[in-house]
Amino acid sequence: MADSTQELKDKTLAQLEALRNTLASTEWQTRMISASPEQKQQSSDARILADARIAQLENVQLGEIDQQIDADAPALNDAIAGMQSALGDLKDAAKVLAAASALLKIVGRVLASIAL
Repeated sequence: MADSTQELKDKTLAQLEALRNTLASTEWQTRMISASPEQKQQSSDARILADARIAQLENVQLGEIDQQIDADAPALNDAIAGMQSALGDLKDAAKVLAAASALLKIVGRVLASIAL
């Protein structure tokens, strides 16, 4: 059975919060010490964007984005699954950052349907 629109919004928000917590964790910060300058920048950008998307999703009324969430449900579910998998093993920073980028891009597309 497919997730309801509210359940998908809640799962997306929970995954964004997990991403934010990971990017702020000591383990991740220690990993970023030896990361490439590009990965350091991607990590910083992802953390800032995750904070912004969380605030936007928390403040938007579901009715304002429900059609867009429904339209992007397959992509959101795939991005959430990818993010969960990537956060399970922080040793691969490139995988975490790619999954974060994919999730943040889709959430941005959903939120673009309203004027923020």
